[in-house]
Amino acid sequence: PSNHFKDMNIGSPLYMAPEAYIFNLYGPKTDVWAFGVILFELTHGRTPSSHCTSELDLRRSLERGVGESELRRDLSPQLRELILRCLVVDEAKRISVDQI
Repeated sequence: PSNHFKDMNIGSPLYMAPEAYIFNLYGPKTDVWAFGVILFELTHGRTPSSHCTSELDLRRSLERGVGESELRRDLSPQLRELILRCLVVDEAKRISVDQI
């Protein structure tokens, strides 16, 4: 059974998980993505997709995800790993709330 809720227009696009923005699907791991974006923003002063100037740019950014090279090198290895695991594009492979 799916934990997704369709047709819920909630959230700010820059904090939305790929499955939420592209397919309008929401579940527990959607919030994990948003948590990862917040961690990224707290450590970098911007969201991972803050460079996007159009909906197409944002969609492409979400489909690509965040790579290790986009993270500051001075972050602890544990924090880097947590951010990356929260921002895994494939929801099935993304870290869960319990794992956090």
